[in-house]
Amino acid sequence: MSLKTEAAYEDPSRLLESGERLLWSGRPRQGIVFRAVDIIPFPFSLFWLGIVALFGWFVLPQSGSISEAEGMLPALVLCGVFLLVGLYLLIGRHLADSIRRASTWYAVTDRRVIIGHNSWPRGVRSIDLQHLPSLRLDESSVNRGTIEFYDTASFAYGNRMGVWHPTIGQPPKLFEIDGAHGVFETIREAAVSSN
Repeated sequence: MSLKTEAAYEDPSRLLESGERLLWSGRPRQGIVFRAVDIIPFPFSLFWLGIVALFGWFVLPQSGSISEAEGMLPALVLCGVFLLVGLYLLIGRHLADSIRRASTWYAVTDRRVIIGHNSWPRGVRSIDLQHLPSLRLDESSVNRGTIEFYDTASFAYGNRMGVWHPTIGQPPKLFEIDGAHGVFETIREAAVSSN
């Protein structure tokens, strides 16, 4: 990673090429965010944890004797793994997404849209305005929304983690930004000007 890219994590304007102008920069909504699509994984997570609880209650020994518990070590480990997965599905994914968004930044220039992440996996994604895919604006609340960049070819073969982590996977997006409608118009105008 070059020094120019390293510095850009603190200041997106450092990624600009010669003659490129920064039109807008911002960050996604911070903190834990619940979305309408969370209604699907939430009951599944509760069901998963219910199965783990039933397994722990009925299969694992009730007497508490050490000799019985030693024979059940593989079942205890399996139950522990399934418990951790269930807790992640219910709570952990929201925390992981919140941490990911805390280190995410966005920029719109007269040539491209830039999406950067300072956390793992660290990186910068650039969407050229001359080859801009279809745009979609979802306004979620007053003056806030998500702008998605749909490219059907990459979406068909891409990472579909969006239900579990809204800021990871396809399609690339500016997630829950303030002034979304204005940014959407800025991107559209910049795309027309760049062609």
